[in-house]
Amino acid sequence: MIKKFLEKSNRKGVEIWIMKKIFMAGLSFFLMLMPVSVWARIPDYNESILKCEEENIPVRIFQIDDGSGNAVNAAAESDTVSISSKTAYIRSNPGNSGKELRKLYLGTQVERVAVCDNGWSKVVYDRTGKEKIIGYVSTEEINDNDRIKTAKGTFQALSDSNILDYPGRKDGEIVGEILQQDKVKRIRTINKIWSQIYYTKKDGSEDIGYIPTTVLEKNVSPETETQENEIVEVDGEKAGMIHKSKGTGIFAEAVNGVTAPRDKAVDGVQVGTPVAVSSDAVLKPLGTFRITHYCPCSICCGPWANGVTSTGKTAVTNHTIAVDPTQIPYGSKVVINGQVYVAEDCGGAIKRNCIDIYVATHAEGESKGVYYTEVYLLE
Repeated sequence: MIKKFLEKSNRKGVEIWIMKKIFMAGLSFFLMLMPVSVWARIPDYNESILKCEEENIPVRIFQIDDGSGNAVNAAAESDTVSISSKTAYIRSNPGNSGKELRKLYLGTQVERVAVCDNGWSKVVYDRTGKEKIIGYVSTEEINDNDRIKTAKGTFQALSDSNILDYPGRKDGEIVGEILQQDKVKRIRTINKIWSQIYYTKKDGSEDIGYIPTTVLEKNVSPETETQENEIVEVDGEKAGMIHKSKGTGIFAEAVNGVTAPRDKAVDGVQVGTPVAVSSDAVLKPLGTFRITHYCPCSICCGPWANGVTSTGKTAVTNHTIAVDPTQIPYGSKVVINGQVYVAEDCGGAIKRNCIDIYVATHAEGESKGVYYTEVYLLE
């Protein structure tokens, strides 16, 4: 230990070494406290280097151009990761100015070979029988968890359902509808709750969407399950007829029949105390709003829900609401049925005159349901 300490001291200085030790210890403790069931992160540039140093693994660092003439440091890395956003682009350089080489969908697996110090990672997308694509994706748009599983096959719908563009009803927008008895090609499952499918858009082109797994009924041979996974190869795949959505609301019937994994509060959920509006408060009427409810589960917030809002704050029950920030700015205090809430979150499905109230459990959200009421801004 003393020898290792001296080596570290001579190479980078005692202070730097100690700070790294403290950082790693704190990071490890933080990750242990995180709910394992809801989030998996991958190391960024600094964390990759620290990890290698902790394990006495040589770090190979090189420089590349970000496409705008700036030098970016990159550390060699080797892991298999998946796209964790709705879509992501592999770019020719580590930056938004890089040329778009390929559009990838949620769940697409790529091999990460390097991580950059500007928030990008170098990846290899290996398409069976086709040329590999080598480029860069944002590190924020990838992770290495196993929540998305290959589940190819042709299915018959057991019931009607809306199709969302993301597997989470807070952020998923309705892009189509499937009717009972429709034939659908499934690609993957997400947490076993959502199914990723091909669907035909109004213009006749194909895209990828999400429906509850409970909507599907398998009617093909087991061999279909083992077909090569090519989830982003939309062109040429026929999905069957998907009908135009009725557009009956934010959530509509998209998750009918889906049940949460448990009715208990998700580990680590922050519970707040209800705050009643004071009798002398100055209120500005905002109009009639559609009120819905969401919790930090996969049904509501998608496969990597972690209770952190779009503003970076931890969601708190009896406090946090998701709004359309172009209508209600973040930080605004809003009064709904006499209770004060704070606008701290948003969602792709939360549009004008819609508010989503954060609750502790999915069962609670379902019991409170959907309703319309007058909403006021607390001035």
